[in-house]
Amino acid sequence: ERVLADCCRASTELVEEDGLHNALSAMDALADDALGEREDRHAARGYVSRADAIAFTRLVERESPGELLSGPPPPRDAITRAYLQRLPATETSRAAPSRTRALPRALAEVIETAVTPPADVGRSLRGALARLPDARRAAREAELLLLANVLLASDRGYTHVRAIEEVLRLCARGLEHLRARAPDASLEDVGCDQLYRVGHALTRAAKQLRGG
Repeated sequence: ERVLADCCRASTELVEEDGLHNALSAMDALADDALGEREDRHAARGYVSRADAIAFTRLVERESPGELLSGPPPPRDAITRAYLQRLPATETSRAAPSRTRALPRALAEVIETAVTPPADVGRSLRGALARLPDARRAAREAELLLLANVLLASDRGYTHVRAIEEVLRLCARGLEHLRARAPDASLEDVGCDQLYRVGHALTRAAKQLRGG
């Protein structure tokens, strides 16, 4: 409503007072405000723009498996940082059951009970999630939601359930790899987005070994 009111005022007052050029500049700024507000609302509901999904996918596919797998967890990328910063503070700090209700039902079911086959998808990760304090678990679930929506926005034919299963699988592989190198590696300290990138690197490295 605020943006609409500003647009109406700009379309009437600014043309008269400042001329067409200034009015158009003001309208462009208002359009940017409207787009920003829409992206914030979508992020709060877990949506990821197609542009962000493509950028994140390209980042993951461009990373060197050798470098990623031989060192510490990668630093959080700019796309994930921006997405999480747009979420209301309560969304990443509230108790896990409240956060889970914000997930699509299929995603919540897979995270909580793995009711869809195969039941062992991401078992180690789901166990680690269950042992986290509520606030930390909610933050990790926000990251899982981001990753699942990246896959959903990639136009690769993922269903909600298939997307979260793939995310859990890759994150679990990433966690297992880090724990093999550092047994005290924990979801307390490493985000699911970082685990996903490690898990994806493991998959790419395996394909390279097979010549795929």
